[in-house]
Amino acid sequence: MANKYLTLYPQGDDLIVVLKILAEAYLSEYEIEKALEVCGMLHAQEYEYIHSYYCDCLYKLNRLDEAVTFLEDRLAMVKTKYGQEPDERQLKVINSIINHLEKYKKYVEEGKKYIPATEKGRQKLGIKIDTINTINLKYDFESLPDTDTFVVFDFETTGFSAKWHEITEIGAVKIVKGKIVDRFSTLVKPRRKISEEITEITGITNEMVADAPNINSVISEFKEFIDGFDLVGHNLSFDMKFLDINLAKVGKSISCKKYDTLKLVQKYFKGMRSYKLADLSIILNIEHTNAHRALSDAETTAELYMKCFNASK
Repeated sequence: MANKYLTLYPQGDDLIVVLKILAEAYLSEYEIEKALEVCGMLHAQEYEYIHSYYCDCLYKLNRLDEAVTFLEDRLAMVKTKYGQEPDERQLKVINSIINHLEKYKKYVEEGKKYIPATEKGRQKLGIKIDTINTINLKYDFESLPDTDTFVVFDFETTGFSAKWHEITEIGAVKIVKGKIVDRFSTLVKPRRKISEEITEITGITNEMVADAPNINSVISEFKEFIDGFDLVGHNLSFDMKFLDINLAKVGKSISCKKYDTLKLVQKYFKGMRSYKLADLSIILNIEHTNAHRALSDAETTAELYMKCFNASK
């Protein structure tokens, strides 16, 4: 379709008008990748308000970090191009970019996610929300560490909201009678880019997950790993929300006892200066070689749980 319009309108302002109409048409039909292709053509025609269409596409693909980066680069470029004294028209372009940049930065901070209002749009973009809205994300945790057979798991993620952010790494250890008998570890490729702030915390980069499987292809395998075992985690409600929501997306769920080492340590080791996992590992002399990586955190949490288990006897 794009080539047809290019043939009819080979040059000038008419081409920009047609391409804008075409981009809007693709966006309204949730053909976002095609809309991005048209944005490239608008960019080649030096359309000054390309940021509006391009960032709308990225927003609908839930790639807000890319939108922010594009706007920052675009703002620097037009300021250089227009010079120190932009005319009225140029100033409107600059202000438009600034307004978009503020909006999308706020979206990133809020963990905002685009969800189409229509079922057609959700199907085209692969977004399922009906099952998510019915999940109970409030948990009851066991008050006593009464088992030495369990699975400890930990997720690294793109942010803190299980509804809007995504898993980037899964790490888990299977414990039988207090000993590790199996491990589960994989990076996961999210739909949206990992921000620099999250990379600073976890050490996981976009390059590291570029060839990793997506969550839908690994969550069922992970369910098989944890099936039949009680679950343990540090601040477990955080990880459980990500687990339950992603299981629901593939029509699965789990039922088991749950143990939060954060609550157990606060009960059996009162008065600690910090209850963060990294700090507890130092205070309680637990080896923790790679903090904020999923498998290392899971192994450390397993030892932390066993200290609570022994302290309860």
